Amino acid sequence: MIATQKIQEKEITIAKDVISYYDNLTGEPTLFFIHGSFINKDYWQTQLYHFSPRYRVIAVDLAGHGKSTFNGDDFTIEKFGQTIAAMINKLELKNVILIGHSIGGDIMLTTNEKSGNNIIGLIGIDYFKNVGAALPDEVINQIMNDLRNNFVNTNVAYAKNTLLTEKTDKSITERVVGDFKSISPKVGIPMNEDFFHFPQKEETLLSKLNKRIYLVNTDYQPTNEASLEKTLKDNYQLKIIKGSSHFPMIENPVDLNDTLENFIEDILDK
Repeated sequence: MIATQKIQEKEITIAKDVISYYDNLTGEPTLFFIHGSFINKDYWQTQLYHFSPRYRVIAVDLAGHGKSTFNGDDFTIEKFGQTIAAMINKLELKNVILIGHSIGGDIMLTTNEKSGNNIIGLIGIDYFKNVGAALPDEVINQIMNDLRNNFVNTNVAYAKNTLLTEKTDKSITERVVGDFKSISPKVGIPMNEDFFHFPQKEETLLSKLNKRIYLVNTDYQPTNEASLEKTLKDNYQLKIIKGSSHFPMIENPVDLNDTLENFIEDILDK
């Protein structure tokens, strides 16, 4: 738990689940942080400390992650987006800037679709690197078969081989691997399956955006900017930062926070 009186750990009931989140309860606009698959709201601690003196900050545990329950039976991007939109409504939030890491970027897009009048800005972190590109069906089928037969080992191998690098600090690797190990297959298997089949919907949501999207990607894997230009035209701004694998919020928080500062100021100036 974050050791500050300003930021509180709270709970809210949405549908069948009790959702855990951090909230400093004051300030405007609201920066709403959405984590990626199988990690949790604690990955945003440095950002919450940094931005809480000036803005309202909220970081959520998605259902089945961190301290949130997973009593439902729908662990899809669409459902997570519905949950975030319901939180925004229930907490009566206005002027929200959504900040989504990894699959949290797609959740951010679905939230925006459902709660667009309350959203003033969108920031994606290390995502949208190859918009609209889906894996071949045979590859998806093989991965899903591996997950169903040996969820933990398949999940851990994906984290190590795809999200982390040999240069990643050992403590960070152990943290990420531990979180990927601990996620329930009840949550992880349908999340993965939905993720693999979401690229077309992602492309559609991006192409329909009526607000500029800001992207902070790391350089451990390349960004196909041609796919962004094709889908978004000039309706985006991209910043590449170095010195991190897939988790810049804990690996390179200074550069990430500086970039977020600039993006937030630009959003507020519009």
